[in-house]
Amino acid sequence: MSLSSNIKKYRELKKLTVEDLAEKLEVSRQSVYDWEDRGITPRKNKLYKIAKVLDVKVTDLYDEGERQLVDNDVNLTENMEEENISRGTVYQDIVEKNTEYLLVPRKIILEKYELLSNNRVEQDKKKMEEESKTADTMRNTIATLLATQQKLLEQIQNLESQIFQMKQAQ
Repeated sequence: MSLSSNIKKYRELKKLTVEDLAEKLEVSRQSVYDWEDRGITPRKNKLYKIAKVLDVKVTDLYDEGERQLVDNDVNLTENMEEENISRGTVYQDIVEKNTEYLLVPRKIILEKYELLSNNRVEQDKKKMEEESKTADTMRNTIATLLATQQKLLEQIQNLESQIFQMKQAQ
């Protein structure tokens, strides 16, 4: 069986509709139809997600002839979550251990990894700054509310005191 028919077979075994699978994978229904009916190969990262959703190994999605082509590559990344390996480490392992399979020069992959890492650091910094600003705003708002509450309590006490004096005067 081909990749497309295996995706369909395992989807149906899990009693998932095309819509269900598309939703779990965060793709359109058309993408799932393209994979199953038109024989379009999903991107590598989607293959891992498909396998995870369908509770199969990535290699199970391929037929026997195709399996040997993907076995080495799959073995490197299949247990990423279990071993808690970072994406960068996986990319470096692929580059360093499987140079015969590379289509892209090692330098380009490492540069992209470094760029992704730097972008992530910048995004994390921006997020922390935004959260810090939000926290400062909340602290200021709380301080203002507490001051207002204190003034209101003083006014209430003054009014109660005036009412008490008026009752005593009667």
